[in-house]
Amino acid sequence: MKKLYLLAPLILVASITYSQISFRQAADTMLLNFAIPDQPAFNALGTNPSNIIRPSNTRDLALAFSPFYTNGKVIIPPAFALDFSPGMMYLTKKPVNNYEKLYALYNTSISVGTNIDSAKKLNSIAVGLNMNVYNEGDQLKDKDYKNAVHAMLRERNDLRNTVMEQLLAQHAHDATPWADEDFEKGGKHYTDLQNAFTSQLALVDAHMGDRLDSLNKDFKAKHWNSRRVDVALAFVAGNTDSVIDKKMFFSKEMFWVTYSQPFTKYGQWLIGLNQQTARNYSNENFVINASLSSRVYVGNNRIKGFVELQGTYSNDSTLASHWSDLFNSGLEFTIKDFIWVSLDAGAKNWGVKGIKAEPYFTWDWKFTLPENFSLFK
Repeated sequence: MKKLYLLAPLILVASITYSQISFRQAADTMLLNFAIPDQPAFNALGTNPSNIIRPSNTRDLALAFSPFYTNGKVIIPPAFALDFSPGMMYLTKKPVNNYEKLYALYNTSISVGTNIDSAKKLNSIAVGLNMNVYNEGDQLKDKDYKNAVHAMLRERNDLRNTVMEQLLAQHAHDATPWADEDFEKGGKHYTDLQNAFTSQLALVDAHMGDRLDSLNKDFKAKHWNSRRVDVALAFVAGNTDSVIDKKMFFSKEMFWVTYSQPFTKYGQWLIGLNQQTARNYSNENFVINASLSSRVYVGNNRIKGFVELQGTYSNDSTLASHWSDLFNSGLEFTIKDFIWVSLDAGAKNWGVKGIKAEPYFTWDWKFTLPENFSLFK
């Protein structure tokens, strides 16, 4: 046993993996990639006519680009947004049992986006805030999921010690007994044991990795459409110059509330409210709009189709107060667990007197950090 204590530094060095027994150190492994949540700054830039914010689980970092297709051509996207969670940085130094006390901080993200509208000769910058206020699909609060991960970590820790004890036992009956100093760092047997231990540990980690991947896959399949509530706020400023300076002027304010409800294990219903105050560039007045949206998803976490209806009331003085409707449909799918593609097609401005309904198609790409990876280690 004394030899085992002498080899403690070796055990620690060889054990720096996702499966360390500390739950805080394992928490990043437990941050799963459901559908990448919409970014308020990105939505406020008007890259998609839908006024609904799609709720999901908060991640360290996310990126969005749009549009990739316009006027029948594939183009370099002029709109870009970055979304990050300051809470991820703060909570890396906190015990995970404080997670529920700090839930609001952990599940709040900030987004920043820019857009270049060459047709209107308008450059915009947006800042947004998104908060997941309720989430039944939060793996860090799910007792069954946490207990399963804890059990794996304890098992892996026991196997690690067993591997080392077995390696030591192999030499218990050597003709020439090993002295304790041989096991100290720099001793003649230290490197041999280090290589053997690391090799055996890699097999243990591969086995545990497969089991954890299976657990995560099952959790996402069960909870991709869980009940969630998100609230979000964004502000947009713009100018006609590429330089962000004193010429920037207030362009838009938007506020969202979205509730998601599962139906069967293959469906999800979203209902969203949106309010916005936007500048009318034709007369420099501000228009107040309010939207009610309903979207239905059918599929699973990897690929899902949807249809959406949206009604918007506007007090635009140019057209007088009026309602307009939107029909939206599309497909969301993941290429990797951290890369999502969203395709939307539909018609907007239904029901507006004097304005013909306008068809549209959008193609967005969204990226986040891979699972088992954290930006803020």
